[in-house]
Amino acid sequence: MYDLTPLDPADVDPQLAPFLEPGERVLWQARPDPATFGSGGSTFGGVLTGGLGLAILTGIFDSVTGLSLEGQPRLIPGLALVGVGLVAFVAPRINRRRVRVYAVTDRRLLSVRGNDVYRSARPDEIHTVYTRRGAVCWRELGFGDRGNSRSAEERHPGFHGVEDPETLLRLVQDWREGFSRRAEAAATDFLAREQGEGGGDADGQTDDGSQRVRHPATGLTVDVPAGWPVTVRQDYDGPLVVFGVTLLKRIIRPGPERTLGSGGDWNLMMARGGPDAGVGMKILDGPIPQSYEEVLNDPWSRRFKLKLLQSNPEVVVGPFRGFSVVRQMPKGANLQMFGQVAAPVAVRQIWLARGDMHIQFMGIARLDQHDVQSAVDAVVKSLRVT
Repeated sequence: MYDLTPLDPADVDPQLAPFLEPGERVLWQARPDPATFGSGGSTFGGVLTGGLGLAILTGIFDSVTGLSLEGQPRLIPGLALVGVGLVAFVAPRINRRRVRVYAVTDRRLLSVRGNDVYRSARPDEIHTVYTRRGAVCWRELGFGDRGNSRSAEERHPGFHGVEDPETLLRLVQDWREGFSRRAEAAATDFLAREQGEGGGDADGQTDDGSQRVRHPATGLTVDVPAGWPVTVRQDYDGPLVVFGVTLLKRIIRPGPERTLGSGGDWNLMMARGGPDAGVGMKILDGPIPQSYEEVLNDPWSRRFKLKLLQSNPEVVVGPFRGFSVVRQMPKGANLQMFGQVAAPVAVRQIWLARGDMHIQFMGIARLDQHDVQSAVDAVVKSLRVT
């Protein structure tokens, strides 16, 4: 039976310990059965292929089959078949000897193979979790089936060769759900703080449930829940121009994501509370590219029959003016800032403009997590220019 009680650091597998982040705690760990990673099919195929190559080289093929290869080249095809058979026979055994350690931590699912991190997935990166042939597997956002791969680890990333996979599946599901619950708790603390004196004192600092984020280039600040990790990146958001010809009016090319305070310019800030809770703020030059009516009557929303929960044609936050739309998105919807969601969510989109710049906010929350929805609104209302 598994639980989510953190292990004593002294009990953490020594092969796993070097790959943990500062402060990261292990909730579950295991070494899978090495026999899981052998392949009877590869062994049989390797022996058969290599044997055929040897038969061709030695002439046995001719006597057994009654076929004659006289005058035909034997050396190159025979050696090639022997080589392929040898690789097919040996490779699974090398793979089996690479020691694996699995872990569920308070931050991610982690797989160490040999002396490297083979796979690492945080809760907001995972689309679904499932069992398959004695393994607990997950599908990452944007991760397609690798149909040409012969490795089950590649086709179905996860924890293979574990005891009691059904119980482990429930543990992983509880682990993911726990992030959603903590996201709501952090949102509740944040709302209490915002209704009081306001958030933190400086970029990256926390104060009673609130963290203040400052955009260095513009002086804009917003407060976000302290329990929601913040990342930033510099996206290209503009026309696609080739040899002076505009091919597309707008293309978004994401930049590398990094932690807040790591230096460098950024125009997109993301605060993620869990798989289906978070808020993003994108800062762009120029006026809002769409009108309220165009957003409200978006043809894609009509095509997919997205439910409109609420809208506001006149949103005012300090010197900023704009509008907002809230729609319900189904499980599996792919959102521009957040990727695919694992549950039905309310998606808040707020556009604000001032002078020669505009800001787009997007926030997501499960339909039953009203404090998370309110926290997204509170983040927008905290917008200031310092």
